[in-house]
Amino acid sequence: MKRGIKPLFLKQLNKKVNLSPAKSFCLKIETGKKIKGICVQLESSQNGNSHKIVVKNVIKTIEDSTVFKKSISDILLKDPSAKIDIHIIDSYIITSSIIGTLLKMVQKDNAKITVYVYSADLYELLDKLNLIILLNVKKEF
Repeated sequence: MKRGIKPLFLKQLNKKVNLSPAKSFCLKIETGKKIKGICVQLESSQNGNSHKIVVKNVIKTIEDSTVFKKSISDILLKDPSAKIDIHIIDSYIITSSIIGTLLKMVQKDNAKITVYVYSADLYELLDKLNLIILLNVKKEF
């Protein structure tokens, strides 16, 4: 991909995705002639300096990861000292790009992120990767 040129789905994300407080969304992305639906739903709410992101359904596609990362990045761009609580309700997996992004935000950008997992499988995966302490992961099952 050439520098300065965004894939179609990123252009559309910048135009269409706006995480209003306590609002969920589903997004359809046109890639050529095919239309893909993003299954993941995010709900965002704010209480003072604390933000809560609730992730429903399974995070498994590139588009799901992009929507997720953009929502967190938008919060940190507005307020770098914000505390972000991420509740992963239904997903038993998360992509490596999300793990990498969260690690970068925590270790390099000093973001205050707590990840609440509602799946024993996801908790076990994060434990095997030694991410429980790094990402401040909490059990909710």
